[in-house]
Amino acid sequence: MDTPNVSCMGENNTPMFGPLRQNSIIEDLDVFINESFDYPTILPTSQLRILEILPKEPTGKVEGQYHITNLNDLADTNYTALSYTWDEAHTPEDVREIQVNRQPFFIRTNLYNFLERASRSMAGRFIYIDAICIDQSDSSEKGLQVQMMTEIYSQASKVVVWLGLPDTDPDTNAGLVSLSSKTSWASSDLNPNKDEEKALDFICSRPYWDRVWIIQEILLATDVVLLCGDYSYPWSAVLDLQPKTSETWDACVDRFGKISLNQLPLSGRGTTVSHAAFFRILEYQTK
Repeated sequence: MDTPNVSCMGENNTPMFGPLRQNSIIEDLDVFINESFDYPTILPTSQLRILEILPKEPTGKVEGQYHITNLNDLADTNYTALSYTWDEAHTPEDVREIQVNRQPFFIRTNLYNFLERASRSMAGRFIYIDAICIDQSDSSEKGLQVQMMTEIYSQASKVVVWLGLPDTDPDTNAGLVSLSSKTSWASSDLNPNKDEEKALDFICSRPYWDRVWIIQEILLATDVVLLCGDYSYPWSAVLDLQPKTSETWDACVDRFGKISLNQLPLSGRGTTVSHAAFFRILEYQTK
């Protein structure tokens, strides 16, 4: 019997592209669908698109609209830069539809989860998100825009670190709520109970911390806030986790693989390390 066909559907249930066989895999499916998207033209060496998040109706789609900004004007532009993980986009289940400039635009599920919440809490604000603000199907534009990331993240008013949705475990979720009410995570101020210990372990082990690029994005930032679902945590609280003994490091570090810092100018100490990016950032920012 033939495998049934499935399609990604756009607005008004209109197919965005030809049918895919169920369980078929396409690399970067979101980029593939968005090839027909009409991006506003920019000079990729000196301009960038920034997304304005529009208010979302209770039953409506996540919406945004582009604004074009000159690189030289970033210092005078009030915008947020998003630091996040892309995740995979191989099947229709991996992508979700939003509206950008009144056109259907497809993004990956992790980013959609962020924007769905941002459309409530950040409506009317400007945000830089590489998956949306760069034409990912244009290799020339993409290469030129990547060279501007230092300016983009260092000039942002704030860098938001999106860790994804909170855990479904009720104890961990209770700990995430408790941590969000505290301005310091220092051991003297925290004295975590079982729920908070599970929440800290959850935060430290998010796939986000496996990305080498996040080191640059966070270290360049003037202000950083962590978001996990609807819970927010100031970076100053995270820095309080800097261990005073090696025992604290050993508690979480074994779960992570090695990351390469060879191409990052971090105090001249570019080496392959066994610490997670999470702990490496703490180490550099608390010296």
